[in-house]
Amino acid sequence: MAAPNTRSDPKKDGADPEITFRYRLEIGGITTVRFTKLSGLKMSTKVDWVQEGGNNIYKQALIGNQTFDPLVIEKGFYSARDHFFQWMKKMHDPTEKPGRQSVSVIMHNDKGEPTGRFDLYGAFIMEYEGPSFDSKSKEIAFEKMKLHYDFFEYKKAS
Repeated sequence: MAAPNTRSDPKKDGADPEITFRYRLEIGGITTVRFTKLSGLKMSTKVDWVQEGGNNIYKQALIGNQTFDPLVIEKGFYSARDHFFQWMKKMHDPTEKPGRQSVSVIMHNDKGEPTGRFDLYGAFIMEYEGPSFDSKSKEIAFEKMKLHYDFFEYKKAS
């Protein structure tokens, strides 16, 4: 006998918290990496405090520049294409243009449909940790990579 379906009805509840997302990384519009874990998608705004003349009660908070933490992608697999490795190679090749790229982190629901994306601009690879090789595995994997980016935008899937 099959186990009862305990999933909530997204039409009734408005959202399904049990959806298993699948994550993809696009480089230059081409999906090159899929992965299971991501962290570091963080923006902070610097606050500059100014004491206004004649106001002894509080300081005025001025909005300063934004900073963005590095993006850490873990437990990933490459597609059959070698765009990711070509990007790593070109980053330090003096005959190539600088290695910054626009990359996108795309989230998919359990049906494989896109649910949203984070577009990261001016990204480059800061750190790469390769796989432990296993002859029984059919995929090329990596443990961790860290990307720097200048800023990001979120776009909901249409």
